[in-house]
Amino acid sequence: MNKKIKNLFYFLLLTLGIISCRQEEGLSERNDEQKTFSLFNKKNYENSKSSQNDSSLGRAYALDFLQAYYSYDLKHNTNYTGLNVKAPAPDSFINFRVHSQVIEDEKGNIYMVFPKIKNEKVYELYFSTINKENTFLGLFKLENATEKYDEYFSAFENAYNYPNANIAANKDGGYGDIEEVIISGPLKPVFNEAPVLPGECEMYGYCNGGGSSGGSGGGGGSGGGNTPVLPPPPPPNVAISDLKDYLKCLNINQPATLKVYAQKVFSSFPGHAFISITQGNNTMTFGFYPKNGLNQSITGPGIFGDNGGHAYTHSWNVGTISPTQLQQIIAASVAYSGYTYDIGFNNCADFTLNVLSYAGVSTNTSGIDTPDTVANLIGGLPQPGTAPATKKTCN
Repeated sequence: MNKKIKNLFYFLLLTLGIISCRQEEGLSERNDEQKTFSLFNKKNYENSKSSQNDSSLGRAYALDFLQAYYSYDLKHNTNYTGLNVKAPAPDSFINFRVHSQVIEDEKGNIYMVFPKIKNEKVYELYFSTINKENTFLGLFKLENATEKYDEYFSAFENAYNYPNANIAANKDGGYGDIEEVIISGPLKPVFNEAPVLPGECEMYGYCNGGGSSGGSGGGGGSGGGNTPVLPPPPPPNVAISDLKDYLKCLNINQPATLKVYAQKVFSSFPGHAFISITQGNNTMTFGFYPKNGLNQSITGPGIFGDNGGHAYTHSWNVGTISPTQLQQIIAASVAYSGYTYDIGFNNCADFTLNVLSYAGVSTNTSGIDTPDTVANLIGGLPQPGTAPATKKTCN
């Protein structure tokens, strides 16, 4: 009897061992099949000429965190970023433009700290993580019992309240650069509660081998399968109330010169694309914008802005356009001034590409068009500069 029990015991152990091995094999297979985020590519950041310093690396990661959570907002009708106008307006939101440096723990996981803003003041602190395997993204509230919490909170208050550091455009139409908040530490987040936004890439629409969800444009990213989802730009600093009057110095019976400009997102978030038309001593430099404020302009009234002196990373002298082409471009531009601005399907890049098509340039792009679409069409390495100022010889 004892021998039978002993044999049965060994049999059960063997059976459990086989089951355990198969479970581990199945788990390993599932892990192998787990999709990774198309964002947060550290090698790309480090190899990029624009990311050779720590602050640039921080901006790149912060932008990816913003893209992921903004995409989440669009997919799930939430508003953690405060930028989803189709969802109820939140009483507070996380400002991803104000951020800590990139923090990497001993396991290779990445952390960054961001402030939550309420009534235009820093209200709470949150930290976002992406694991080493690039498969899981989480957003956690940083508890005020955390060591040095008061020090961190004060540092974020100072960064957010610094002159012109709030969400506003700087003089060249981009966003003012906010110096990142340096977290001394190292920071050791305590995972004592579930994350606010846990998830794998499918929840955000950013899986390798798959496209993103939601729209992009007016600022940043690249057209095609993995188009980054970014908030729209602010209204222009110098709005053009009457585009027909703005362009009246151009003689539609004579040729002119067309130039195209693009400012990629990593140069100045959220990027921009625009044109200039020169004829004799007349030069008009302009681009398409949302008319309303940042949080109201994913779709809404459009307006043109004077982009004289606007920074760019890529430019292209398209060359001489005929009187007929000039007439078509003017007519299309005037029509655009009455169009709805749509971040996904009718943004500054769409206008610029439309103008190029009238100039005889093939603009067969796929996906959502953004300033990076225009920059990629221009091609070549970035050659930063500023666009020519608008000059008119007529009243």
